[in-house]
Amino acid sequence: MNKSDKYLQKLPEKEREAILGILRQIMGGDLSSLDLKKIKGYDNYFRVRKGHTRIIFHLDRNGIPEIRHIGRKDDNTYKDLQ
Repeated sequence: MNKSDKYLQKLPEKEREAILGILRQIMGGDLSSLDLKKIKGYDNYFRVRKGHTRIIFHLDRNGIPEIRHIGRKDDNTYKDLQ
């Protein structure tokens, strides 16, 4: 089990369901209603903000999203994305 899975398990059910809904939107390609921002200094890396939670994902060459990190924002959230 990775850090993102552990983080999701510790969330209250209501928050976990909201994050899972956002993940379904990302994987489905519907990014229009999300609090989305491109991460500076990285090609095709984006973050979605939901409260204190950050979902960081990368779009590959074919435009398919790859989730890189799900967790609470802290000093290490945006380090080592490659």
